[in-house]
Amino acid sequence: MNKKSNKNWISLDIKVDEVKNDFPVGTKVTRDSLKVFAVPSETKKAYNFFEKVIPTIESHLAVHSKKIKEVEEWLLRNVKDKCGKGTTSILLITGPAGSGKSATINVLCNKLDIRISEWVNPVDQDYELSKGPGQSAQFLEFLVQSKYLSLLEDSGKKLTLVEDFPNSVIRKPDEFFTILEKVYYKARSAIVFICADEDMSNNISHQLFPQNIRDLYKIENITFNACSVTLMKNSLKRACSLILERSDLFTPPHNDIIEAIVITSCGDIRSAMNQLYFASLKASGKLEMQECTRSSNKRKRSAKPNAKLKNMCKDESLTLFHGVGRILNPKRIDRGDGSWRLDVDLESLITTFAPNPRKCILFLQENYLKYYGHIGDISATADILSFSQTFFDKWSEEYNKMRAYGLWAAVLGSMVYNEHKVSKWNQITGPTRLENK
Repeated sequence: MNKKSNKNWISLDIKVDEVKNDFPVGTKVTRDSLKVFAVPSETKKAYNFFEKVIPTIESHLAVHSKKIKEVEEWLLRNVKDKCGKGTTSILLITGPAGSGKSATINVLCNKLDIRISEWVNPVDQDYELSKGPGQSAQFLEFLVQSKYLSLLEDSGKKLTLVEDFPNSVIRKPDEFFTILEKVYYKARSAIVFICADEDMSNNISHQLFPQNIRDLYKIENITFNACSVTLMKNSLKRACSLILERSDLFTPPHNDIIEAIVITSCGDIRSAMNQLYFASLKASGKLEMQECTRSSNKRKRSAKPNAKLKNMCKDESLTLFHGVGRILNPKRIDRGDGSWRLDVDLESLITTFAPNPRKCILFLQENYLKYYGHIGDISATADILSFSQTFFDKWSEEYNKMRAYGLWAAVLGSMVYNEHKVSKWNQITGPTRLENK
């Protein structure tokens, strides 16, 4: 080190490598030559497509207007204009994944100025070692204390939303029933539970909200259907308008891609948005497509070829009306020796109605007369449907198993005894509600 005499500065004798650049000596550096070193703008890095497509008003929702009205009426009746009563109002919203359940609640609460308090599962930990409250205790405390408002928040109406259930109550539904009993009498803000319909083994609404629990705590149920083709196309059209605003990131997809996304998503608007995002990225390239083979109908003038995105397929499950139609119009395969068998995957058909088997039997009782052409078939089917109702009585521990037996008896009996089918189109109608006066 050398210390200078005239100044109080210390200079270090350290050799520092010169900064190297790719420009030869004597070359004039222009602004255009430095573009390759430009840092991406913050707007380009921070752009979030999925935040942009989140619905903010009712017209953005890919949900039938009737379902939106049902949810809005419940919110007005139990949250916005609620009169004081000693129990808690509870709503259960069910439906397939991607049918717009959560988005509908968020949009309507924003419209009605209702604040949402949503339960979020805490980080998994060993509660025995940490000596802290378990998930069930925290869940109960959240639901009960949600009636209190913070001093920093406004005094408007409040709603408690539960979509992500704790693992402890899923493993032990009895704990959830105990929590519901305490919440029903102690909590004051209305509660909305959202469950996605799945198969019988993983269906949360079937495990945590059996019919006896719904009747006991007066839990209202609103079931959403899969997104229709028209509503899905409208949502994709809105998303494409957002894509056009960022031509530096996205390439507008062709109409064939849009049609393929609609077919592949099978009514799941979330899946459709994911496919649209990847199909529109500039770096994604051309997505492979494959043709869909569908049985042609003679009544139709022409059959248009359809396509779907390869490697982006979703398992298509039967809707309620399709399942009831297959039961009332059974297909048989003649074995040639005078015997026959049903041409249907019974296990898959039963799984379709597993979340709500009582509704399936009610639909069969309402519509089976129109599909049978012989009085003997009608008599036998009436007996089997009446017999299946006994499995839905108030069984204590074996209630879930008995419901499955009743569903199997009703479905299989209705298909076997329909030996003289009526060969014409009949519209399936909903069950008639009888009110006691």
